Amino acid sequence: MQFKNYLLSPFTDLNKKRSTHGDSLYVLDGLRGVAILIVLTSHSAAFGMHGQGSLGVLLFFFLSGFVLTLPYAESPGNLLNKNELFRYASNRLLRIVPVYLVAVAAIAISSDSGLGWFLYNASFLKGWNHLWSVAEEVRFYLLFPLVITLLALLPGHILRMLMLIILIYYSYRYKGYHKIDLMDGRFVSFYFWMFLGGSLTCMVYRWPVIQKYRNNTTLKHIASLAAILVLLFIFLSSNHLISTLWRPLISDLPKNFHMNGWSMPGMWFSLFMVLLLSVTLFNNSVPSKFLQSPLLRHLGLLSYSLYLFHMTILLNLQRLVGFRHEGLFVAVLLLSWLIALFTYLSIEKPFLMLKPKRQTS
Repeated sequence: MQFKNYLLSPFTDLNKKRSTHGDSLYVLDGLRGVAILIVLTSHSAAFGMHGQGSLGVLLFFFLSGFVLTLPYAESPGNLLNKNELFRYASNRLLRIVPVYLVAVAAIAISSDSGLGWFLYNASFLKGWNHLWSVAEEVRFYLLFPLVITLLALLPGHILRMLMLIILIYYSYRYKGYHKIDLMDGRFVSFYFWMFLGGSLTCMVYRWPVIQKYRNNTTLKHIASLAAILVLLFIFLSSNHLISTLWRPLISDLPKNFHMNGWSMPGMWFSLFMVLLLSVTLFNNSVPSKFLQSPLLRHLGLLSYSLYLFHMTILLNLQRLVGFRHEGLFVAVLLLSWLIALFTYLSIEKPFLMLKPKRQTS
């Protein structure tokens, strides 16, 4: 019976995740599910979503900042405790590294890449193709304790939020100073400010002044509408719809006009903040219930493995079978899902079970 329960854990673990404050994290898993679907549809050039993959990646960054900040939103000084810092570092290591190393090794073998290629990716110094985003995550994990230390030095919630705004401003202003090597002649900026946007959103979410309005019906309706519009705009802003819908309506749009994450990151920073606040503050609203659906939460639970393995599957399906667009998306999603189920049970979950628990008084 225990073995059967373990095999079912990719589905049953959906209902076990809660924050230290007792807040439901279900909607965050659903947003991860949305993010991985954006990435897969974009990379498959399916449903007119080609070019929108940046939004899925940046949404992952935003969610990382939010989730990591949540335990320390009221008491950032807690992270400065030696045991808590060890717990934080151990959890990040066990969460991201084991399955990542397996994925990098699998990609290296399937693409006949050398040892140097493997070591550059395994050490997070460089990031081939989609792996650059994992290198960015690791950089944020290393800097996060420094951010929390700065917040802990300040008294009160408002000053801490102001500090995050200052950090966001300067990290955005100097975003080009540190870049990730994609190993093909291209470089991607470090989106530290996008991670910090998630941290700021979390601080606003846990702000007592904001918490007082969680039961306000009018604000709930406004937030619900805002969340629905942001989710729709992810699709409506695709390159395909810009050329087939927007351009006929607005004839003087520049030829190279785009609204994806690379072209308008500041706009999406604001929209992600609105989306995340809307669905977390009012988690019984229509868009929140949609994001808490079992399918999206299941995909969110497996999203890390889905992300790591999907590109190799996609490239091989294109080369060997010639799949394109919607057919490619379905095949990639199915095969990546099967691999993600296996890696969750054989790698992710066993290591996650080793994570040290937070001490409670």
